[in-house]
Amino acid sequence: MAGFFPMFVRLAGRIVVVVGGGELAARTVDALIACDAEVRVISPRFAPAFRRFRGVPNVLLIERTLQGGDLEDALLALAVDEDPDLNLNAARQGVEWNVLVSVADELALSDFVVPSFVHRGGLTLALHTGTMSTALGRRIGEDLEQALGADYGDFIAALERGRQRINQMVGDPQTRRALFERLIRSDLLEIIRREGGVAADAHIEAILRGAGSGAAPGGS
Repeated sequence: MAGFFPMFVRLAGRIVVVVGGGELAARTVDALIACDAEVRVISPRFAPAFRRFRGVPNVLLIERTLQGGDLEDALLALAVDEDPDLNLNAARQGVEWNVLVSVADELALSDFVVPSFVHRGGLTLALHTGTMSTALGRRIGEDLEQALGADYGDFIAALERGRQRINQMVGDPQTRRALFERLIRSDLLEIIRREGGVAADAHIEAILRGAGSGAAPGGS
């Protein structure tokens, strides 16, 4: 089987169909809401977890089985029902309507896969283990979460503040890139771990002062 092309997709305002009403489907809807997708959830039964979606403007709960045409105007569909026959029906409809479908735990039926994620501030690491078990993906994700502790999120946030300051103070694009590279490779993370965010901002300003006359004011 051919491999999958890794990518991140903008879903804001796009219709995504979720087939299933269990706990996995609820977690899937949470992730799609965070991306501002227009979510349609189709299932003959909904777990109690779905009560939290009542009244959410971009979530439509359709309490019945999947029917012909349900995927017609969707960008993507995720089949995560506990009934494999319903998931298979979703995969077939995806072919009919030319909609990419991900079927839970069925790589052979899936046009795309939803990887495991590790989030640290504005950084997202996506992990897919191919034909290996999802348990391996969870194990690697746990290892990454330990390796990239919560302070790594503070590091990412400090880098973003530094990037904004560099854009404000430096006009030349090459100088901007060089300064940001210097900031990334500095001991900023270690400073955050030892002394916190205030010291990190002071470190950023010190690097900017060290840029000297090359830091002519500029736009973003």
